Amino acid sequence: MSRQVKSPPARRFRVWDAVGALALVAAGVWMSVRPPAIDAGALRIEPAHVDLGRLRPLEMADARFTLTNTGADPLVISKVKTSCGCVGPDWTNKTIDPGRSDVLTLSFHSGSAVGVKRHEAQLVLAGPDGGPDRRVAVTLGADVIPDYEMTAAAFDFGSVKAGARVSAVLELRRVGQQTALKIERWKTSHAALTLVRRSGPDGGRSGPDGPTEGTSGTNSPTPAPNGDRLLYDVVLDPARYSAEVFSGEVVLFTNSKSMGRKVLPVKARLLRDFRVEPDSVLFCLTDDASADLTREIHVAGPKGLRPEDLAIESAPSEVQAAVTVATDGSAGLSVALTLSASRVHASFEKELTIRAGDLGSVVVPIRCLDLRTPAKGD
Repeated sequence: MSRQVKSPPARRFRVWDAVGALALVAAGVWMSVRPPAIDAGALRIEPAHVDLGRLRPLEMADARFTLTNTGADPLVISKVKTSCGCVGPDWTNKTIDPGRSDVLTLSFHSGSAVGVKRHEAQLVLAGPDGGPDRRVAVTLGADVIPDYEMTAAAFDFGSVKAGARVSAVLELRRVGQQTALKIERWKTSHAALTLVRRSGPDGGRSGPDGPTEGTSGTNSPTPAPNGDRLLYDVVLDPARYSAEVFSGEVVLFTNSKSMGRKVLPVKARLLRDFRVEPDSVLFCLTDDASADLTREIHVAGPKGLRPEDLAIESAPSEVQAAVTVATDGSAGLSVALTLSASRVHASFEKELTIRAGDLGSVVVPIRCLDLRTPAKGD
């Protein structure tokens, strides 16, 4: 037997098994033409190639090759050189007497990267009577499959109506790793995108430590009784994004050996009857700008939208917001913002919410940088 696997994981047919099988079939075009043994002069090596099959990330496996001296003189194999540091030969300078055999063991470490692997080891044979050395190569291969499964690597919500929160289930299953699968922390690229943990035993959103929702988070508890599954909801709230096309991402930081940090792209086309421009506002207070600062947010909506149709649902206490006719001569609507410098005591990041009746609402991030020199005694 030319293959020995250390601590083999449980085998169950999964989607990745099928994917791995297809990959091995492709690689098998090369493998199928390899001879079952190598005859290099008086040295016979069996087999010429060892297929270690499917391995999990960070798994060790041994490939064994039988070396036989079929000649009349001793054979000296001075060293074994491998094509990768992940392959370690168990061999020292050895002499094989005529008619005798020895075993070369190559220990393979699968690493954390998944996919079909192929590596080579060269045996260096000392030349007779001080002549030049000869080299004979053997190979080994393996298919490293993930230690987790994920329901989706990206999310496309398609067309989403304004004011309608949409969500999709993100499920991760442990396959081969020994410890319970955990999302140690996460973050999203925009406030419109959140992650909601389902920690209850029935897959609900409540658990022993309460629900967890947000654009970032840490300290995920052990999922399910056996740690085999994690359930999350990826939630998109169009009210918190004003552009027509949403493109963002969820970043997961896990204890998975093969996944580690995983980025999940999220996109959607937002169907709204009104939108605002710009979609965020920045105020900058300096010593030269001691007076109140003003900004204008333009509102684009259906024909016939009136000022009385718009309402300011919420605004920072430092900002006064009023619906008015746009000042750029377009005859459209706008929201005039006035930052009261006297009310600002430090930089802040807050939100303004504009609602247009049944058309929905838009959340506009408001950011203020207070760069003024502090007064003496402050």
